[in-house]
Amino acid sequence: MGFTPAFRHQIIHETIDCDAYPRPPCPPEKCEPRPPIVAVLGHVDHGKTTLLDALRSSRVVDEEFGGITQHLGAFTVSLSSVERNAGFTDPNPVSFSRSITFLDTPGHAAFSGIRFRSAKATDIMLLVVAADDGVKPQTVEAIRYAKETNKRTDRFASPCR
Repeated sequence: MGFTPAFRHQIIHETIDCDAYPRPPCPPEKCEPRPPIVAVLGHVDHGKTTLLDALRSSRVVDEEFGGITQHLGAFTVSLSSVERNAGFTDPNPVSFSRSITFLDTPGHAAFSGIRFRSAKATDIMLLVVAADDGVKPQTVEAIRYAKETNKRTDRFASPCR
C-alpha cells in the first residue's frame, strides 16, 4: 500500500496514588470537624462484619454472598446509640453529638488493594483476629499496612466467627 508505520519509543513514568494537581491544604479555620474513620481489617472469616453488626444492631453478615464480604462497606454510628445498645442507663451527654465512621473491609486475599486503600484513608485501624485461628496471612498484611501508613492500630480478639 505504500505506507510504512513509524514507531516511537517513549518511556512512560507511571505515578500511582498521586494527584497531578494537588489541592492546596485547607486553612484550619475553614475546616469542619468530621467523625474519626476506623478501618476494620483482618483475615477472612475472623469476625470483622459480625463485630460491626453488633455495633450497628444489624445482620449484614447474613446477606453477604457465601458469608464473605466482597466489597468495602461504610457506616456511621452515633456513640449515644452504642451506649444505648450496650445497656448504659446514664449516657454521656457528650456522646449525643459524636459519631464514628467504620469501614468494613473484605478479608479474602483477592481484595488486598481495597484493604490497602482503606488503611490509607483511615485514622485508626482495628485489627480483628479470631481467637481460635490466630494470626493468618491477611493479619500479617494488615500489620504491614499499619506500619507503611503510620496508622494507630488497635487489636481485637474475636471469639465470634
